[in-house]
Amino acid sequence: MAHLPITVVMITLNEAHSLEGALQNVAGWAERVVIVDSYSRDATVDIGLRYGAHVVQRKFAGFGDQWNFALSLSNHSPWTMKMDPDERVSPRLKQLISDRLPTATEAGFSVNLRLWFMGKPMPVNLPLLRLWRTGKCRFTTSHVNEHPVVNGALGHINGELEHHDSPN
Repeated sequence: MAHLPITVVMITLNEAHSLEGALQNVAGWAERVVIVDSYSRDATVDIGLRYGAHVVQRKFAGFGDQWNFALSLSNHSPWTMKMDPDERVSPRLKQLISDRLPTATEAGFSVNLRLWFMGKPMPVNLPLLRLWRTGKCRFTTSHVNEHPVVNGALGHINGELEHHDSPN
């Protein structure tokens, strides 16, 4: 599968334990990865750089604020996808996104977030907004449960973004 016109944005703090897997997962699929790191004390930054991500360190002032800063760095591609270091884009979701984007008229898409625990998928699927046209999204700056707000029509892509549990 060729690179898609997507910039994946992530925010990190001490995510060395999961970041490499996330970067391997989108390598060769997304054309760019942007990581905004909150001054990790582990190998997070080194791993990001090793995989060719654009890494910027910035003091954390809140989730919405950090995500909005990450969005300001995503203007390289026509599409932006939010991803956490403990998430993986399933092969089926990669294909569905690849098939949908060339003819998409929507401003953004939700996908199914599937929770994994101890290496196994749980029977939980949550539709979450994770993919949008670059420049059409801003995050709320509420102190808890920040979320993206997209200007325009929304659709849904029925594939899974896997959310893996913490190693500890």
